[in-house]
Amino acid sequence: MTTKEISDKARTFFPKTFIMASDKWRRIKARGILQDGKTIALRLILKDDIPYVYVRNSHKYIQPLSCRYDLQDIMPVQSRDVSKQQKWIKGWQKVQKRLEQSGLWTSLLSQLKLAQEIGYDKLQAASEAYWGNHGDQVNAVRAVDERLIRFNDKQEPYVDTELVWFFSKQPRVKKMYFGRYNTRIPEAIKNAMTNKTKYETGARTNYDVSFTYNPEYNKATYSEEYKGCGNGHYYLALDATHAIFCEDD
Repeated sequence: MTTKEISDKARTFFPKTFIMASDKWRRIKARGILQDGKTIALRLILKDDIPYVYVRNSHKYIQPLSCRYDLQDIMPVQSRDVSKQQKWIKGWQKVQKRLEQSGLWTSLLSQLKLAQEIGYDKLQAASEAYWGNHGDQVNAVRAVDERLIRFNDKQEPYVDTELVWFFSKQPRVKKMYFGRYNTRIPEAIKNAMTNKTKYETGARTNYDVSFTYNPEYNKATYSEEYKGCGNGHYYLALDATHAIFCEDD
């Protein structure tokens, strides 16, 4: 390929939004094939619709790609970006696995399985319908999926906000933390869950941390409150080590 053909090919690697905003510099990665067949990594930018390449070992100096006479071809680097939907699916699958292994929060697990059946796209649409139709949220959400509607004792329909609010989002899971050198509490939690014995504890880290486990209901909670304050971050424990964010207060 000629240098002009290589430059024209490289221009197609840039998304259209990059080309339309040609007054700004946009960066992408590519693989250059040298005349001897070897491949090298290239960092490209687009300025005024012209592809440039960074000079080797430089984060500042650039030259037009058409000046790279040592190239015989150029290939795009496939994006490894994971879509929001894929992150959502994988995230909740990990939550489901932890819940199934621990036996905690059986009602939450049932809702999770229903959310997965309904799917990411519908839950996003339901969330938009809920917040965009304050006058008739029930029918707006019902139009997305009937399973998002429940009925009270008077058989009046209402939106299952746990599904629409909680499960439509990416799960925020973290490892419970009781102090850098505190191994006693994690071990005690593990033993309590193994032996199905009630357990409550607390610790002081950057927060006032607390944990409770009630085997009668198969539920466990974890919280991080600001020191000397009754407000903070609240979680549902998924097992003896990890918890999922629930709300801030």
